[in-house]
Amino acid sequence: MRPIMTRILSVLLLLSGAASEAAQPIPAITHSADTNTLSARLERTPLAAVLTELGRQSGIAVFVHPASADAEITAEFDDLPLRAALKRLLNDHSYVLINEQREQGGSGIATIHVLKQDFTAPPKQNDTATSTLDNPTSSGAEALLQALWATTNLEARAAALQLIAEHDLAGLLEAIKSADPQTREAVLANFSALAQWLPLSLLSEVAASDPDPVVRMNALALLNELGQEAYHSLAQTSSTATRETELALLSKAHSETLIGTATTALGDAHPDVRGMALETVNELASRYPPPLEAVTAMALNDPQPELRLRALALLVTSGQTDAQGLLNRALHDADPMVREQALDLLAEFNTNDR
Repeated sequence: MRPIMTRILSVLLLLSGAASEAAQPIPAITHSADTNTLSARLERTPLAAVLTELGRQSGIAVFVHPASADAEITAEFDDLPLRAALKRLLNDHSYVLINEQREQGGSGIATIHVLKQDFTAPPKQNDTATSTLDNPTSSGAEALLQALWATTNLEARAAALQLIAEHDLAGLLEAIKSADPQTREAVLANFSALAQWLPLSLLSEVAASDPDPVVRMNALALLNELGQEAYHSLAQTSSTATRETELALLSKAHSETLIGTATTALGDAHPDVRGMALETVNELASRYPPPLEAVTAMALNDPQPELRLRALALLVTSGQTDAQGLLNRALHDADPMVREQALDLLAEFNTNDR
């Protein structure tokens, strides 16, 4: 596993922590861009103000654990290398550094450094500035998610999430469950990059139980996407051994997880989620039998006329044995659109049945 120091992320810089009040004097710190060193003369200076000034001077973003945001710093040193200076300033506070290193004539390249092994335990004597995140706690994953949320660069976010997943999968899962909707959406937007680390059951759980319908739909759509990718990979693979591997992935993504998740989503409280679930089941109908009981219940009882009609059409095209009976019932639907379309479907069904 590569050390975190070697991970290169393309990111937009962020600065986390409360801004200093207008009356707050500017902290006496000086960053030298030429030597990447820091000098400081600080006496009980709010940590948030120090980090704000550091960001203003250098384009360096430091995220501290929320519990440390109100800490006061006393320090005096000259021309210390950046990481050593941060170690001196932050001492026993947990933090994440995003350090921009601009290539001549190029765009910003940034490396992310987790400068502690554990985000809650006190520092160890042999803790180095370049330590890897070998045994972080869940708060470490939460801190990384919060630190990286402000970047809108999806590639950077994906790489950072991958980094967390490799070292602290359990912490990441807990952070995802408790995070705000935007953070959960950010995780889902990059889930494809994490598929080899994160269980598909997590997506299924999010699709079934997340309080935000947009997040539920994103999770369901991503489950479908992962399955489709596996299917196309299988179709293009010539190696028998690889084909078997891809087939196993396809089976897991679709028949074990996606179909069950989509079936549950057919009964979701939000009509958009139910609609996406029905679309997903319809897309898979050529390879996997649709869940007839759930689709039939939707065709008969869904409060949305359009969804009742779409479910009815799926049952007819999938060869449901009682399709004609369902169509006859739909002729008496409360909605005129459903009745009209059911009549057309019934005529088509009778023509094809001859």
